[in-house]
Amino acid sequence: MSLIKMSTITRRAALFAGLGCIGLGQATALATTWPAARGDGEEIVRLYGERGRFVGRMLHVGDPLADAVVAELPGLGEDGHRLLQRGIAYGLASLTDPPPAIAAFLRSAETVPPWVTPRTFTGGSRTFMSIPLPAHAVTLSLAALTHTYSSPAIAGVLVGTGELINSTKRRLVETTDWLLRCMQPGALRRGGKGYVATLQVRMLHAQARARTLARGWNVGALGHPLGQVDLARTWLDFLPISYAALGKLGYDCTADEVADLYRTWWYIGHLLGIDPGFYLGITDHQAARRLLALVDATNRAPDANSKALVTQTVAGAADLFSLNGILPTVSRETIRASFRHVNGDRIADFFGVPASPAQALLPLAALAAGEEHQLARSFPPAWEARIKANEALAETFLALLPTSAYVTNSGGYHDAGVMTGTAPTAGSSQR
Repeated sequence: MSLIKMSTITRRAALFAGLGCIGLGQATALATTWPAARGDGEEIVRLYGERGRFVGRMLHVGDPLADAVVAELPGLGEDGHRLLQRGIAYGLASLTDPPPAIAAFLRSAETVPPWVTPRTFTGGSRTFMSIPLPAHAVTLSLAALTHTYSSPAIAGVLVGTGELINSTKRRLVETTDWLLRCMQPGALRRGGKGYVATLQVRMLHAQARARTLARGWNVGALGHPLGQVDLARTWLDFLPISYAALGKLGYDCTADEVADLYRTWWYIGHLLGIDPGFYLGITDHQAARRLLALVDATNRAPDANSKALVTQTVAGAADLFSLNGILPTVSRETIRASFRHVNGDRIADFFGVPASPAQALLPLAALAAGEEHQLARSFPPAWEARIKANEALAETFLALLPTSAYVTNSGGYHDAGVMTGTAPTAGSSQR
Protein backbone atom coordinates (compact mmCIF):
# COMPACT_ATOMS: atom_id res chain seq x y z
CA MET A 1 0.00 0.00 0.00
CA SER A 2 1.50 3.28 -1.09
CA LEU A 3 2.11 6.07 1.38
CA ILE A 4 0.33 9.42 1.23
CA LYS A 5 2.18 12.24 -0.45
CA MET A 6 2.81 15.43 1.46
CA SER A 7 0.37 17.31 -0.74
CA THR A 8 -2.38 15.03 0.54
CA ILE A 9 -1.34 15.69 4.14
CA THR A 10 -1.46 19.42 3.47
CA ARG A 11 -4.89 19.21 1.81
CA ARG A 12 -6.21 17.02 4.60
CA ALA A 13 -5.01 19.45 7.27
CA ALA A 14 -6.50 22.38 5.40
CA LEU A 15 -9.80 20.60 4.95
CA PHE A 16 -10.30 20.37 8.71
CA ALA A 17 -8.55 23.53 9.90
CA GLY A 18 -5.18 22.09 10.88
CA LEU A 19 -2.23 24.35 11.73
CA GLY A 20 1.40 23.67 12.70
CA CYS A 21 2.46 21.41 15.58
CA ILE A 22 2.47 21.20 19.38
CA GLY A 23 5.06 20.14 21.93
CA LEU A 24 4.28 16.74 23.42
CA GLY A 25 5.40 15.06 26.60
CA GLN A 26 7.43 11.96 27.19
CA ALA A 27 6.14 8.54 26.14
CA THR A 28 7.47 5.02 26.30
CA ALA A 29 9.65 4.39 23.27
CA LEU A 30 8.34 1.56 21.12
CA ALA A 31 10.43 -0.05 18.40
CA THR A 32 7.71 0.01 15.72
CA THR A 33 7.32 0.84 12.07
CA TRP A 34 4.94 3.51 10.86
CA PRO A 35 1.59 2.01 9.77
CA ALA A 36 1.46 2.31 5.98
CA ALA A 37 -2.10 3.63 5.83
CA ARG A 38 -1.60 6.27 8.53
CA GLY A 39 0.23 8.94 6.61
CA ASP A 40 3.77 9.40 5.32
CA GLY A 41 5.74 8.66 8.49
CA GLU A 42 9.06 9.91 7.17
CA GLU A 43 7.57 13.22 6.07
CA ILE A 44 5.65 13.66 9.34
CA VAL A 45 8.80 13.03 11.37
CA ARG A 46 10.75 15.41 9.14
CA LEU A 47 8.15 18.13 9.76
CA TYR A 48 7.44 17.50 13.44
CA GLY A 49 10.60 15.84 14.78
CA GLU A 50 10.20 14.12 18.16
CA ARG A 51 6.56 15.16 18.25
CA GLY A 52 5.99 13.18 15.08
CA ARG A 53 7.90 10.20 16.49
CA PHE A 54 5.71 10.28 19.59
CA VAL A 55 2.57 10.12 17.45
CA GLY A 56 4.11 7.31 15.40
CA ARG A 57 4.64 5.29 18.57
CA MET A 58 1.15 6.07 19.81
CA LEU A 59 -0.36 4.68 16.59
CA HIS A 60 0.58 1.26 17.97
CA VAL A 61 -0.84 1.76 21.47
CA GLY A 62 -4.41 1.18 22.62
CA ASP A 63 -5.31 1.58 26.29
CA PRO A 64 -3.17 -1.01 28.10
CA LEU A 65 -5.00 -0.80 31.44
CA ALA A 66 -8.51 -1.03 29.98
CA ASP A 67 -7.45 -3.62 27.41
CA ALA A 68 -6.05 -5.79 30.21
CA VAL A 69 -9.42 -5.65 31.98
CA VAL A 70 -11.20 -6.85 28.82
CA ALA A 71 -8.71 -9.74 28.58
CA GLU A 72 -9.24 -10.59 32.27
CA LEU A 73 -13.06 -10.51 32.32
CA PRO A 74 -13.82 -13.81 30.50
CA GLY A 75 -11.99 -15.75 33.22
CA LEU A 76 -14.03 -14.09 35.97
CA GLY A 77 -17.49 -15.17 34.82
CA GLU A 78 -20.55 -13.06 35.57
CA ASP A 79 -18.96 -11.68 38.73
CA GLY A 80 -16.29 -9.91 36.70
CA HIS A 81 -18.57 -7.28 35.21
CA ARG A 82 -20.28 -6.70 38.54
CA LEU A 83 -16.92 -6.20 40.28
CA LEU A 84 -15.76 -3.80 37.60
CA GLN A 85 -18.89 -1.69 37.67
CA ARG A 86 -19.03 -1.60 41.45
CA GLY A 87 -15.42 -0.46 41.50
CA ILE A 88 -16.13 2.24 38.92
CA ALA A 89 -19.11 3.51 40.90
CA TYR A 90 -17.93 3.06 44.49
CA GLY A 91 -14.16 2.93 44.26
CA LEU A 92 -11.43 0.31 44.46
CA ALA A 93 -11.66 0.22 48.25
CA SER A 94 -15.22 -1.11 47.96
CA LEU A 95 -13.90 -4.37 46.44
CA THR A 96 -12.52 -7.28 48.42
CA ASP A 97 -9.49 -8.93 46.80
CA PRO A 98 -10.16 -7.46 43.31
CA PRO A 99 -8.64 -9.15 40.24
CA PRO A 100 -5.28 -7.60 39.28
CA ALA A 101 -6.27 -5.93 35.99
CA ILE A 102 -9.44 -4.40 37.46
CA ALA A 103 -7.47 -3.21 40.47
CA ALA A 104 -4.80 -1.60 38.29
CA PHE A 105 -7.43 0.09 36.11
CA LEU A 106 -9.31 1.55 39.06
CA ARG A 107 -6.15 2.55 40.93
CA SER A 108 -4.98 4.54 37.93
CA ALA A 109 -8.36 6.22 37.44
CA GLU A 110 -8.57 7.15 41.11
CA THR A 111 -5.06 8.58 41.25
CA VAL A 112 -5.53 12.33 41.09
CA PRO A 113 -2.85 13.93 38.87
CA PRO A 114 -0.77 16.65 40.57
CA TRP A 115 -2.06 19.33 38.22
CA VAL A 116 -5.69 18.93 39.37
CA THR A 117 -7.17 21.82 41.38
CA PRO A 118 -10.72 22.41 42.66
CA ARG A 119 -11.33 24.54 39.56
CA THR A 120 -10.69 21.49 37.38
CA PHE A 121 -14.09 20.16 38.44
CA THR A 122 -16.00 23.43 37.93
CA GLY A 123 -14.22 25.76 35.48
CA GLY A 124 -14.86 23.83 32.27
CA SER A 125 -18.42 23.20 33.36
CA ARG A 126 -19.09 26.93 33.71
CA THR A 127 -17.65 27.62 30.26
CA PHE A 128 -19.80 24.90 28.72
CA MET A 129 -22.97 25.86 30.59
CA SER A 130 -22.65 29.53 29.63
CA ILE A 131 -23.69 28.52 26.11
CA PRO A 132 -27.26 27.35 25.39
CA LEU A 133 -27.76 23.60 25.04
CA PRO A 134 -29.33 23.82 21.56
CA ALA A 135 -26.10 25.37 20.28
CA HIS A 136 -24.11 22.51 21.83
CA ALA A 137 -26.48 20.01 20.19
CA VAL A 138 -25.78 21.57 16.79
CA THR A 139 -22.01 21.56 17.18
CA LEU A 140 -21.86 18.09 18.72
CA SER A 141 -23.80 16.48 15.88
CA LEU A 142 -22.68 18.61 12.95
CA ALA A 143 -19.07 19.41 13.88
CA ALA A 144 -17.53 17.19 16.58
CA LEU A 145 -18.99 13.82 15.59
CA THR A 146 -18.84 14.42 11.86
CA HIS A 147 -15.16 15.31 12.18
CA THR A 148 -14.58 12.17 14.26
CA TYR A 149 -16.26 10.02 11.63
CA SER A 150 -14.24 11.66 8.84
CA SER A 151 -11.25 9.59 9.99
CA PRO A 152 -11.17 6.34 7.97
CA ALA A 153 -9.39 4.58 10.83
CA ILE A 154 -12.12 5.47 13.33
CA ALA A 155 -14.95 4.93 10.84
CA GLY A 156 -13.59 1.48 9.97
CA VAL A 157 -13.83 0.38 13.58
CA LEU A 158 -17.31 1.84 14.09
CA VAL A 159 -18.76 0.42 10.89
CA GLY A 160 -17.17 -2.91 11.81
CA THR A 161 -19.32 -3.10 14.93
CA GLY A 162 -22.31 -3.53 12.63
CA GLU A 163 -24.35 -1.09 14.70
CA LEU A 164 -23.50 2.53 14.02
CA ILE A 165 -25.03 3.16 10.61
CA ASN A 166 -28.26 1.46 11.67
CA SER A 167 -28.26 3.18 15.07
CA THR A 168 -27.01 6.69 14.37
CA LYS A 169 -29.71 8.39 16.40
CA ARG A 170 -28.99 6.18 19.41
CA ARG A 171 -25.26 6.84 19.25
CA LEU A 172 -25.85 10.58 18.89
CA VAL A 173 -28.08 10.50 21.95
CA GLU A 174 -25.52 8.48 23.90
CA THR A 175 -22.74 10.91 23.11
CA THR A 176 -24.98 13.78 24.19
CA ASP A 177 -25.76 11.87 27.39
CA TRP A 178 -22.06 11.34 28.15
CA LEU A 179 -21.06 14.94 27.36
CA LEU A 180 -23.80 16.44 29.54
CA ARG A 181 -22.88 14.15 32.44
CA CYS A 182 -19.24 15.24 32.19
CA MET A 183 -20.09 18.94 31.95
CA GLN A 184 -22.24 19.16 35.06
CA PRO A 185 -20.45 20.93 37.94
CA GLY A 186 -18.43 18.50 40.05
CA ALA A 187 -19.58 15.48 38.04
CA LEU A 188 -16.02 14.33 37.26
CA ARG A 189 -15.18 13.71 40.90
CA ARG A 190 -14.93 10.06 41.82
CA GLY A 191 -18.40 8.51 41.92
CA GLY A 192 -19.96 11.44 40.04
CA LYS A 193 -22.04 11.10 36.90
CA GLY A 194 -19.28 12.19 34.56
CA TYR A 195 -16.63 10.07 36.24
CA VAL A 196 -18.73 6.89 36.10
CA ALA A 197 -19.90 7.51 32.55
CA THR A 198 -16.38 8.24 31.27
CA LEU A 199 -14.91 5.06 32.70
CA GLN A 200 -17.80 3.10 31.21
CA VAL A 201 -17.19 4.71 27.82
CA ARG A 202 -13.50 3.85 28.19
CA MET A 203 -14.39 0.20 28.77
CA LEU A 204 -16.69 0.25 25.73
CA HIS A 205 -13.73 1.49 23.67
CA ALA A 206 -11.62 -1.38 24.98
CA GLN A 207 -14.31 -3.91 24.10
CA ALA A 208 -14.51 -2.47 20.57
CA ARG A 209 -10.72 -2.75 20.22
CA ALA A 210 -10.78 -6.40 21.27
CA ARG A 211 -13.59 -7.27 18.85
CA THR A 212 -11.90 -5.39 16.03
CA LEU A 213 -8.56 -7.15 16.58
CA ALA A 214 -10.36 -10.51 16.73
CA ARG A 215 -11.86 -9.82 13.29
CA GLY A 216 -8.37 -9.53 11.82
CA TRP A 217 -7.73 -5.77 11.81
CA ASN A 218 -4.63 -4.94 9.76
CA VAL A 219 -2.43 -3.51 12.51
CA GLY A 220 0.57 -3.22 10.21
CA ALA A 221 -1.28 -0.91 7.84
CA LEU A 222 -3.71 0.84 10.18
CA GLY A 223 -2.09 0.80 13.61
CA HIS A 224 -3.99 -0.16 16.74
CA PRO A 225 -7.79 0.17 16.39
CA LEU A 226 -9.16 3.08 18.44
CA GLY A 227 -5.61 3.64 19.57
CA GLN A 228 -4.10 6.60 21.35
CA VAL A 229 -3.95 8.82 18.28
CA ASP A 230 -7.61 8.17 17.49
CA LEU A 231 -8.59 8.82 21.11
CA ALA A 232 -6.64 12.08 21.08
CA ARG A 233 -8.32 13.09 17.83
CA THR A 234 -11.75 12.48 19.35
CA TRP A 235 -10.73 14.50 22.44
CA LEU A 236 -9.80 17.37 20.15
CA ASP A 237 -13.13 17.16 18.34
CA PHE A 238 -14.89 18.30 21.52
CA LEU A 239 -12.59 21.31 21.82
CA PRO A 240 -11.22 23.31 18.85
CA ILE A 241 -13.67 21.70 16.40
CA SER A 242 -16.76 22.18 18.58
CA TYR A 243 -15.86 25.65 19.82
CA ALA A 244 -14.94 26.94 16.35
CA ALA A 245 -18.43 25.87 15.29
CA LEU A 246 -19.93 27.56 18.36
CA GLY A 247 -18.09 30.72 17.38
CA LYS A 248 -19.82 30.62 13.99
CA LEU A 249 -23.12 30.43 15.84
CA GLY A 250 -22.22 33.60 17.75
CA TYR A 251 -20.88 32.14 21.01
CA ASP A 252 -17.35 33.14 21.90
CA CYS A 253 -15.31 32.50 25.06
CA THR A 254 -12.76 34.61 26.90
CA ALA A 255 -9.17 33.38 27.26
CA ASP A 256 -9.82 32.50 30.90
CA GLU A 257 -12.97 30.56 30.02
CA VAL A 258 -11.08 28.61 27.36
CA ALA A 259 -8.20 27.85 29.75
CA ASP A 260 -10.70 26.54 32.32
CA LEU A 261 -12.31 24.40 29.63
CA TYR A 262 -9.02 22.77 28.63
CA ARG A 263 -7.95 22.02 32.20
CA THR A 264 -11.25 20.24 32.78
CA TRP A 265 -10.74 18.30 29.56
CA TRP A 266 -7.22 17.33 30.69
CA TYR A 267 -8.94 15.42 33.46
CA ILE A 268 -11.42 13.86 31.02
CA GLY A 269 -8.40 12.79 28.97
CA HIS A 270 -6.91 11.21 32.08
CA LEU A 271 -10.12 9.27 32.77
CA LEU A 272 -10.34 8.17 29.13
CA GLY A 273 -6.86 6.69 29.32
CA ILE A 274 -5.27 9.11 26.84
CA ASP A 275 -1.51 9.56 27.18
CA PRO A 276 -0.91 12.97 28.85
CA GLY A 277 1.74 13.69 26.24
CA PHE A 278 -1.13 14.64 23.96
CA TYR A 279 -2.99 17.12 26.14
CA LEU A 280 -0.91 18.48 29.03
CA GLY A 281 0.08 22.06 28.39
CA ILE A 282 -2.68 22.78 25.87
CA THR A 283 -4.67 25.69 27.25
CA ASP A 284 -6.14 27.32 24.14
CA HIS A 285 -7.63 26.50 20.77
CA GLN A 286 -4.60 27.68 18.84
CA ALA A 287 -2.34 25.10 20.48
CA ALA A 288 -5.04 22.45 20.12
CA ARG A 289 -5.32 23.15 16.39
CA ARG A 290 -1.59 22.68 16.01
CA LEU A 291 -1.88 19.27 17.66
CA LEU A 292 -4.90 18.46 15.51
CA ALA A 293 -2.90 19.18 12.35
CA LEU A 294 -0.30 16.61 13.42
CA VAL A 295 -2.97 14.06 14.32
CA ASP A 296 -4.89 14.71 11.09
CA ALA A 297 -1.72 14.05 9.12
CA THR A 298 -2.03 10.39 10.17
CA ASN A 299 -5.37 10.03 8.35
CA ARG A 300 -6.20 9.70 4.72
CA ALA A 301 -9.13 11.54 3.20
CA PRO A 302 -12.56 10.36 4.36
CA ASP A 303 -13.55 7.07 2.73
CA ALA A 304 -16.89 5.42 1.99
CA ASN A 305 -17.34 4.42 5.64
CA SER A 306 -16.69 8.00 6.73
CA LYS A 307 -19.15 9.39 4.21
CA ALA A 308 -21.83 6.90 5.27
CA LEU A 309 -21.45 7.79 8.94
CA VAL A 310 -21.42 11.55 8.34
CA THR A 311 -24.46 11.31 6.05
CA GLN A 312 -26.38 9.29 8.63
CA THR A 313 -25.39 11.66 11.44
CA VAL A 314 -26.55 14.74 9.54
CA ALA A 315 -29.78 12.96 8.61
CA GLY A 316 -30.42 12.01 12.24
CA ALA A 317 -29.42 15.28 13.88
CA ALA A 318 -32.94 16.73 13.73
CA ASP A 319 -34.18 13.77 15.76
CA LEU A 320 -31.98 14.83 18.68
CA PHE A 321 -33.94 18.08 18.96
CA SER A 322 -37.30 16.31 18.93
CA LEU A 323 -36.23 13.54 21.32
CA ASN A 324 -37.93 14.52 24.56
CA GLY A 325 -39.49 17.93 24.06
CA ILE A 326 -36.72 19.77 25.93
CA LEU A 327 -34.89 21.26 22.93
CA PRO A 328 -36.63 23.33 20.27
CA THR A 329 -37.73 21.42 17.17
CA VAL A 330 -35.37 21.94 14.23
CA SER A 331 -36.19 21.05 10.63
CA ARG A 332 -33.89 18.94 8.46
CA GLU A 333 -33.59 21.94 6.16
CA THR A 334 -32.17 23.96 9.06
CA ILE A 335 -29.82 21.10 9.97
CA ARG A 336 -28.41 21.01 6.44
CA ALA A 337 -28.02 24.79 6.44
CA SER A 338 -26.29 24.66 9.83
CA PHE A 339 -23.88 21.98 8.60
CA ARG A 340 -22.84 24.22 5.74
CA HIS A 341 -22.64 27.25 8.02
CA VAL A 342 -20.32 25.66 10.59
CA ASN A 343 -18.22 23.50 8.23
CA GLY A 344 -18.14 25.55 5.04
CA ASP A 345 -19.33 24.75 1.54
CA ARG A 346 -16.23 22.76 0.61
CA ILE A 347 -16.70 20.15 3.32
CA ALA A 348 -20.48 20.13 2.83
CA ASP A 349 -20.03 19.47 -0.89
CA PHE A 350 -17.54 16.70 -0.13
CA PHE A 351 -20.04 14.91 2.08
CA GLY A 352 -22.96 15.58 -0.24
CA VAL A 353 -24.92 17.86 2.10
CA PRO A 354 -27.14 19.92 -0.23
CA ALA A 355 -27.31 23.69 -0.18
CA SER A 356 -30.22 25.31 1.61
CA PRO A 357 -31.82 28.77 1.31
CA ALA A 358 -31.99 28.81 5.12
CA GLN A 359 -28.22 29.22 5.23
CA ALA A 360 -28.59 32.90 4.31
CA LEU A 361 -30.38 33.55 7.60
CA LEU A 362 -27.78 31.98 9.86
CA PRO A 363 -25.20 34.82 9.90
CA LEU A 364 -27.89 37.22 11.12
CA ALA A 365 -29.01 34.71 13.76
CA ALA A 366 -25.39 34.27 14.88
CA LEU A 367 -24.93 38.04 15.13
CA ALA A 368 -28.00 38.36 17.33
CA ALA A 369 -26.94 35.42 19.51
CA GLY A 370 -23.47 36.87 19.90
CA GLU A 371 -24.77 40.26 20.99
CA GLU A 372 -27.07 38.66 23.55
CA HIS A 373 -24.19 36.46 24.80
CA GLN A 374 -21.90 39.47 25.25
CA LEU A 375 -24.63 41.44 27.00
CA ALA A 376 -25.22 38.62 29.50
CA ARG A 377 -21.49 38.34 30.19
CA SER A 378 -21.28 42.06 30.94
CA PHE A 379 -23.87 41.72 33.71
CA PRO A 380 -22.69 39.10 36.28
CA PRO A 381 -26.14 38.31 37.76
CA ALA A 382 -27.46 37.58 34.25
CA TRP A 383 -24.39 35.47 33.47
CA GLU A 384 -24.84 33.38 36.63
CA ALA A 385 -28.56 32.97 35.92
CA ARG A 386 -27.70 31.83 32.41
CA ILE A 387 -25.31 29.17 33.69
CA LYS A 388 -27.76 27.92 36.33
CA ALA A 389 -30.60 27.75 33.80
CA ASN A 390 -28.49 25.65 31.41
CA GLU A 391 -27.41 23.37 34.25
CA ALA A 392 -31.03 22.80 35.18
CA LEU A 393 -32.00 22.18 31.55
CA ALA A 394 -29.18 19.65 31.17
CA GLU A 395 -30.35 17.86 34.31
CA THR A 396 -33.90 17.67 32.97
CA PHE A 397 -32.69 16.51 29.55
CA LEU A 398 -30.62 13.71 31.11
CA ALA A 399 -33.52 12.55 33.27
CA LEU A 400 -35.63 11.97 30.17
CA LEU A 401 -33.00 10.04 28.18
CA PRO A 402 -33.06 6.25 27.85
CA THR A 403 -30.26 4.21 29.42
CA SER A 404 -27.20 4.47 27.18
CA ALA A 405 -25.46 1.50 25.60
CA TYR A 406 -22.18 2.47 27.25
CA VAL A 407 -23.92 1.59 30.52
CA THR A 408 -25.70 -1.60 29.45
CA ASN A 409 -23.01 -2.93 27.09
CA SER A 410 -20.29 -2.54 29.71
CA GLY A 411 -22.43 -4.20 32.36
CA GLY A 412 -22.80 -0.84 34.07
CA TYR A 413 -25.05 0.12 36.91
CA HIS A 414 -27.90 2.56 36.45
CA ASP A 415 -28.96 2.41 40.08
CA ALA A 416 -29.90 5.45 42.13
CA GLY A 417 -26.80 6.77 43.82
CA VAL A 418 -24.47 5.51 41.08
CA MET A 419 -25.51 7.44 38.01
CA THR A 420 -26.71 10.38 40.08
CA GLY A 421 -23.34 11.28 41.52
CA THR A 422 -24.18 10.32 45.12
CA ALA A 423 -22.14 7.16 45.26
CA PRO A 424 -19.74 6.96 48.22
CA THR A 425 -16.11 7.56 47.40
CA ALA A 426 -13.17 5.58 48.66
CA GLY A 427 -9.51 6.24 49.18
CA SER A 428 -7.87 9.63 49.35
CA SER A 429 -10.02 12.71 48.91
CA GLN A 430 -9.90 14.56 45.64
CA ARG A 431 -8.72 18.13 45.43
